[in-house]
Amino acid sequence: MPKRKTKTSSQLLRLAILILILTSIYFLYHEVWQEEPSEPRLTGLRAVEIIDGDTFDDSEGETIRLLGIDTPEAGEAFYSAATRALDSLLAGNIIRYEFDSRKRDRYERLLAYVFTSHDFVNISLVEQGLASVYIFPKDMKNEHYRSVLIEAQNSARAQRLGIWSLEPPPPESFYVGNKNSLRFHRPTCFSIERLNDSAKIILPGRGDFFDLGYSPCRNCNP
Repeated sequence: MPKRKTKTSSQLLRLAILILILTSIYFLYHEVWQEEPSEPRLTGLRAVEIIDGDTFDDSEGETIRLLGIDTPEAGEAFYSAATRALDSLLAGNIIRYEFDSRKRDRYERLLAYVFTSHDFVNISLVEQGLASVYIFPKDMKNEHYRSVLIEAQNSARAQRLGIWSLEPPPPESFYVGNKNSLRFHRPTCFSIERLNDSAKIILPGRGDFFDLGYSPCRNCNP
């Protein structure tokens, strides 16, 4: 009987240790998953065609949209400069991607932070004043990348580089921001008519919103 009791106690101890290990692994994985919404990185790729300043096709046949930024459209000032800059950053380089909370947009393009051995491409375009910060909050959970993009934009603005050297639109006495979309509007914009007060932020200048990483509404062009 004593031997049987000892054997039972040993089995219970081993079971308890196993449960503890499995529980620890679960919470460790759960915590990492919560803190890092990105999908696994992809590397070893090359750009094969530059479409514009923030979009290109890669060697796997995917169309990549640089996440968190926006470059001028065709016909706008600095469109060609942004397109050439992206080509220069990617040409001949092995590239890798990091993804955030949404991997593809409605056009099935991959949404990615793009890196070469030398550059964080998204940031480089913003630093040169050839791209502005354009954040979709649900797509970008990585707070670090958000903050470095905004910091790069503020630096380019201070130096009046690229798009920031252009004459701004006529000013308003104040502007209205949407905390949910991170867009800001003229006070007469129809987009804010149905906006809840809890989501509104009112600031006196365009620069105040750029400092926070907001982007201008594409309807009222503040």
